[in-house]
Amino acid sequence: MTRTIHNPALRSTITFLTTAKESHGAITELEVMVMPGGKNPPHYHKTYDEAFEVIEGVLRLDLKQGLRRELSAGQSYVVKAGEVHSFLNETPQPARIRTRIVPGNEGFENSVRILAGLALEGLNNNRLKVPRSLRQLAVCLAMSDTWLPGVLSPFNLPLRLLARFARRRGIENALLLRYAP
Repeated sequence: MTRTIHNPALRSTITFLTTAKESHGAITELEVMVMPGGKNPPHYHKTYDEAFEVIEGVLRLDLKQGLRRELSAGQSYVVKAGEVHSFLNETPQPARIRTRIVPGNEGFENSVRILAGLALEGLNNNRLKVPRSLRQLAVCLAMSDTWLPGVLSPFNLPLRLLARFARRRGIENALLLRYAP
């Protein structure tokens, strides 16, 4: 399996350092190069913490209730399970970060691969940074334990139901075969 992937929608290159399978579920560890303007939408996870450590550059974390944290090289921050977060590189230089998911999450890893593959094939809504297909989006959200916060939170249950339907229709397996073999 390819260890380094590129997601043009998020303007990032992701290298898998340690997978959940390799660590017997203890950790998923990634090195991510976030290019200028790279960002992801606000979200949260219920079952794992996500730690961000900046190796080079500057990364802004947007957290709950409008709280912002700007991390420079050598600084880190742990987003606990249930906490809303997103990241953004608003500088003209790339930011190289290490991300640790504890406990490790194979669904998160697969969704990262799928989302990058869909973006590379031009199957994303570029403004929203998510797949155009609601079924593909629902499957990725469900497999990665990713939830929508705030005004989008009423969509969580319908998206989980849509993910269940999409799984029964073979969409998850098709995505895994294509992007995370």
